[in-house]
Amino acid sequence: MSQDLIRREKLYVGLLTGIQFFNILDFVILLPLGPLFMRTLQITPGQFSMLASSYSLSAGIMGLIYSLFADSFDRKKFLLILLSGFIITTLACALAKSFHFLLIARILAGIFGGIITPVVYAIVTDLIPFKRRGRAMGTIMATFSITSIFGIPTGLAIANAWGWRYTFFLISAGAFFASLLIIKLLPSIPVTKTINTATEKLIKTFKLGLQKHFQLPFLLMMTFTASGFLLFPFLSPYAVKNIGISETEIKYIYFIGGIFTVFSSKLTGILTDRYGSMKIFFPALFISLPFIYLYTHIENIKLSSLLIISTGFMVMINLRFIPVMTLLTQSPSINERGAFMAILLSLRSFASALATAFAGYLITENQMGKLSNFDLIGNISICLSLIGLLLFLRLNNNLKKERG
Repeated sequence: MSQDLIRREKLYVGLLTGIQFFNILDFVILLPLGPLFMRTLQITPGQFSMLASSYSLSAGIMGLIYSLFADSFDRKKFLLILLSGFIITTLACALAKSFHFLLIARILAGIFGGIITPVVYAIVTDLIPFKRRGRAMGTIMATFSITSIFGIPTGLAIANAWGWRYTFFLISAGAFFASLLIIKLLPSIPVTKTINTATEKLIKTFKLGLQKHFQLPFLLMMTFTASGFLLFPFLSPYAVKNIGISETEIKYIYFIGGIFTVFSSKLTGILTDRYGSMKIFFPALFISLPFIYLYTHIENIKLSSLLIISTGFMVMINLRFIPVMTLLTQSPSINERGAFMAILLSLRSFASALATAFAGYLITENQMGKLSNFDLIGNISICLSLIGLLLFLRLNNNLKKERG
C-alpha cells in the first residue's frame, strides 16, 4: 500500500473536516448566542425561535431536493458552489442590522449549509476505499463534538469581546480559507449520471416515504428530535435570564458539556454494539428525564451547580439518541437505505424547526425580564420522551418479527 496514497487520503479527510467544522459552527452558534441576539436586536423569545428554526427548515427542504440530483454534478465543483453561497450568506448574517434581515440571511444560509454535509459524506465515499472509510467517516462525524468543545466557546468569547457579528465574520473567513485549500488540493470528482430522471427519483422517494413499515421509524426520529429541540434554543437565554449567570459564562456550559459528550458518546457506541440498543436505551432515557426537569425548573443557582446539571443534560440527551439511531438504521434494506436516510434527516430538520417554533410560541418574557413557561416546555419534552419510549419498543418488536 502506497504511503503517498494514505497521506493524500488523510489530507482529503482533513480538508473535509475543516469544511464541516465551519458549517456546523454556523448552524449551532446561533443557540448559545441567544441572549446577545435578544438584547442587541431587542427581539422576543418568539422571534428568536424563528431565527433558530429557519435554518433547519430550509435545510430540510433542500435536503429532499438534493436527493433528486445528488449524482448529477461533479462533486468538487458543486461543493465549491455551495461554499460560495455559504460564505456570502454567513457574511450577510454578520452584517444584519435588523431581525428581518437576519431571518432572511439564516434561511439562505440553511439552503447552502444544509446540503454541504451530505456532499461531504458523498466525497468521502468517492475518495476513501471501503476498508479505510469507517475511520474517515468517524473523523468527519466527530466534527460536531470538536465544534462543541472548541468552536462554540471560541465563538462566544469573540462575541463577548467584540460583538456577535465578529463570530460570523470568523466563520466566513474560515470557510473562505478552507475553500481555497479545496480548490488547490481536492481532486475533481465527476459522477456517472444515472438514467433515472428527477421525476422518477421523486416518485421513488415519495413511495418509500409512504410505506407503512417506515412510518414508525420516521415518527420515532421526529419525536426524539422534537423532545430535544423544544429545549436547545432556550438553554442559554434561560441560563442568563432565570438562573442568573452572565453572558460571558455561557461558554463554560458548552465547553465542559462537549468534553464529557465526546468521551461518553464513544463509550455508548461500544456498549450499544456489545449489548444491543434496547439495554442501552432504557437507562439513557430514564437518567435523562431528571436532568430535563432540573434544568427547566431551577432558578438562581451557582455556576458550579448549573454546570453539573447542564453537563448531565447534554450528555444524556446525546446518549439516548445513539441507540435510537442504531435501531433506525436497521429498518431499510440496502437498496432503500439512501432514500430512507434522506427522508429521515429531512424529517429531523423539520421536527427541530417545528419544535423550536412551538417553544418560541409558548415562552414569553415577563416584566422582570425572565422567561416564563420554560418549565412547561420541559414537562412537554419529558412527555415526548415517554411517547418515544413506546415507539422505540414497538419498532424493536417489529424488527424482531421481521428477522424471524
